[in-house]
Amino acid sequence: HALTLEVAYNSVLSERRRMLHERAGAAIETLYAANLDDHANELAHHYSRSANAEKAAEYLSRAAQQALDRSAFTEALDHLMSALERLKPLPETLERARRELDVQLALADAWAMTKGPPSAEAGQAWTRARELCGQTGDTAKLFRVLSGMRLSHMLKLQLAAARQLGEQALELAEQAGDAAMLASAHASLAAVLSFCGDFAAARGHYEQALSDPEQPLRSFIAGESRPLWLVQSALALQLLGYPEKALKLSQEALTRARDGAQPFPQALCYVFAAHLHQLRRDPHATQECAEAAIAVATELGSVAPMVGATVFRGWALAELGQALDGIAEIRRSSAIVPSTRLFALLAAAQAKAGQVEEGLKTVGDALERVAQTGDRQSESDLWKAPRRVVADGERLQRAGSPTIVPHRHRCGPRTIRQVVGAARVGESCAAAR
Repeated sequence: HALTLEVAYNSVLSERRRMLHERAGAAIETLYAANLDDHANELAHHYSRSANAEKAAEYLSRAAQQALDRSAFTEALDHLMSALERLKPLPETLERARRELDVQLALADAWAMTKGPPSAEAGQAWTRARELCGQTGDTAKLFRVLSGMRLSHMLKLQLAAARQLGEQALELAEQAGDAAMLASAHASLAAVLSFCGDFAAARGHYEQALSDPEQPLRSFIAGESRPLWLVQSALALQLLGYPEKALKLSQEALTRARDGAQPFPQALCYVFAAHLHQLRRDPHATQECAEAAIAVATELGSVAPMVGATVFRGWALAELGQALDGIAEIRRSSAIVPSTRLFALLAAAQAKAGQVEEGLKTVGDALERVAQTGDRQSESDLWKAPRRVVADGERLQRAGSPTIVPHRHRCGPRTIRQVVGAARVGESCAAAR
């Protein structure tokens, strides 16, 4: 049957095939005018095989958005790349710019959810979308672009640029007087402030984002959800010294995520919950949340949540007696996640493996990165880390386990005494701040 259809189809001249596809698309539009979204895939199929490039791009975009909504990322990317190809030969008009803007925004979301917000592909889509916003003057879509670029810069530890973009997005939301945009802008700026180590200011912005629980949420960037803001707010509370409040808020966030969030934001919630449990030094709960995130991300085919979750699982494994496995897990993510939190966890895992010298080098490198990037979310832990590393090494030595395990990287001129001494000074300064 299928073979007969294929032979019959291929026997029709290509020009006539294009005409028949356009007629089929027009017929579907007429028959189902009241619910075209239910037939977006069929319309995309027919118009993408017709000569009507405008309609092809429109329905390919709609079908792609539906694919994104159900986390079918590969299908979404295929539709979006096809839509861009159909737009290329069209004249440079305002309508074409609007259509391409929709495609680029969806493409940025798709790349962010698959390869991660810092990926070159997501960055290129956001950059092109910002250019198109200059042509269309669309405020809501410019807000989405600024939010996405803020996330990308933040995760690349380009924190000054990220903060500037976050402040621009907040100003735009205030000018628009849009409550949903304001909530998203406050949450976005809070995330940057957390990276900068200003947890009190971050907490204030999260409170504003979450101030109206009845306010319908519009997602302006991939993975955005109210449960995600709750668990991020819980992290700020933990770092401000309110562990019980933080744990309660995190539990509420996970309950909401399980009950109603889409798979991608649900995976992100598990990652941040793992982070919270790691800060509480609870390896069992950390591993449980990390593995839940990895399971969801694996099913989705999404790299972004998996990378962060792997780091926290690595720390948990090291704490539970599998230090070398933990180190390997953390190192797998080190090229993708430049956060100083990763290096703090790597140093802790190295100490558990008896790699005292290597652990101290990792701490020293991480503190240099803090100075270079301004990523201060783990600064307090890093100043405490050298003494912990040495203490773990001494404990292993007393137990008869080998320490200072040889490794191809060496500390060079940085001695244990120098690093620990500098850490004591830094710890005092951090406490004073």
